[in-house]
Amino acid sequence: MMSNKSQLKILLYLLLGCLLPLFAGSQTRYVKGLESLITMADSANPHLRESLREQELSTAQWRFAREWWLPDLSAGVSTHQLTGIAMNGNGNFYLDVSRDNLWAGLGLEAKWNVRSGPTRVRLAGVNRDLSGFQHRARRNEVLLEIADAYFGLLLARHSLRVLDSLAKRSEEISEQLLVQVRNGLAYSSDHLLFQSGTRRIHSEILNVHADEERLSIALSALLGLAPETEWIFEDSLALPLQDPSGSTAEIEQIVAAQPELRAAELRIQAARLSEKQFRQERHFPTVGLRASSALFGRPAKKVNPVQAAQYPETHALYPTSEINLSLSWQIPLGHLLYGGQRKLLTLQRRLTEDQFSTLSAARRAELLATQRTVHLLAQQCEHYRQAESFAKEALDQSTARIALGVVRPMESLEAMESLLLAQRKLFDALAKLNFEFFRLRLACFGPLNNQTKLHIKKCNLCLWKSENSAVRRSLKSSKKPWDRA
Repeated sequence: MMSNKSQLKILLYLLLGCLLPLFAGSQTRYVKGLESLITMADSANPHLRESLREQELSTAQWRFAREWWLPDLSAGVSTHQLTGIAMNGNGNFYLDVSRDNLWAGLGLEAKWNVRSGPTRVRLAGVNRDLSGFQHRARRNEVLLEIADAYFGLLLARHSLRVLDSLAKRSEEISEQLLVQVRNGLAYSSDHLLFQSGTRRIHSEILNVHADEERLSIALSALLGLAPETEWIFEDSLALPLQDPSGSTAEIEQIVAAQPELRAAELRIQAARLSEKQFRQERHFPTVGLRASSALFGRPAKKVNPVQAAQYPETHALYPTSEINLSLSWQIPLGHLLYGGQRKLLTLQRRLTEDQFSTLSAARRAELLATQRTVHLLAQQCEHYRQAESFAKEALDQSTARIALGVVRPMESLEAMESLLLAQRKLFDALAKLNFEFFRLRLACFGPLNNQTKLHIKKCNLCLWKSENSAVRRSLKSSKKPWDRA
């Protein structure tokens, strides 16, 4: 027999075992880098899941369009009873008629436009490819949002470390000044100025904490996770080590390979195929075929044939078959008189071509602007790094003078504010540089493909290596896709 103490221990262990999963699930910890988040986004982001479903739907519609040449089969039983009056083929009426017929068999019926059917399949294939490029474009947008939140979180956490360090240093200097004020070596206003600076730093820490919470929730939402998710990043802000930008000719190839541009090209091709399908459906006939094979007669009693001498042996059901072949042209008066649908298709194609030109110019300008921004931000980071070094050395010297009793508090306060400004500006420039570098690399090569690999290490963010020749060969295209329509 177990004692009461042992039973109580077992109950406590069972209770803890039940409660631990609840506490563990309340806040999930994720130790991730940018590469892991990109891989995670494909299956976790709700917008990408929706886009994949749309891509699957377009593939299913393409498969359905390929079935255009298959006829519809029918099978069944049909009965027909008539009592009363019926009319003969020559216009005579028969009274007191009783008719009882049964049809049971198989039938086939199909209508084809042998010219527009293959075009309809091509159009469905273009829409399927279009859905794939739209998914890639949406994926790039999601990855940019993830990278923006990611680098924003890194910036917030670096800023918090800087602010915490400066707050501690400000409090140390404030304590030194307080001792010197009590000994009559400094003014109390100097101490109050440092106290005010410390409070401002703590206020800024709260603002950065708020930004960190907001960005953490946004990143969790992008990856389909709970808002309480705690992010622990493996990376740190640093300068990118390689610039994937190229010459103007390479930029033209890169712009032409953007998924938004490829999708626009396919929309133009789809518009031209729609015009072609419309012309084919109007100018070429529809072939109709209907065939059936069945048993026809009376369901309950034998048939009385008209040619009794020719068919002396009677049956209730006789085999029967039917074949109908037709050619028919559609003659829409509205199209002949006004041509509204043809004009509508033509205007839609022209609008799509204009949209392509506008989008192409916008993507080219965006890529050039991003390329120049990367170079300018790299130079800016170097200036801010030098400013940080100078401000740090000035703060060390002024702090040492205060410790030796040579009181120059305003110099220390200015050096501290200069150091804080330089460090915040440096981290802000590094975050923007890494984000713009990611945008540029995403536009040039796309994320995590066979030619380009993303290597992220501690304190070494965005180290990219690319086989440029293979990428350029894959991007070359001398003929527009819609010219093959």
